[in-house]
Amino acid sequence: MNRSTSDGGFTPESSTMQETLTIHVDDEALRIRDRRGRGVDLEPLEALMLLDILRAEEARLRAAADAACPLPFRVAVSGQSDEPGTVR
Repeated sequence: MNRSTSDGGFTPESSTMQETLTIHVDDEALRIRDRRGRGVDLEPLEALMLLDILRAEEARLRAAADAACPLPFRVAVSGQSDEPGTVR
């Protein structure tokens, strides 16, 4: 996440800064909003273009997330087990 500066540039925000985003999808648009209501509306074609970009960059994004993770281990979630108490 970047923060605007008075001269129109951007400076990186602290890595401790967390923003909650709300994503809403319907037949007309993909809407992404922050807590203050600021955000972006994408038409379906634009949303699909964004999805293609994110898929193409997935490996790089995962590597960046892993490097930034403050935990000494990674937690992975897989499909639910058919039987209670079964660990995969």
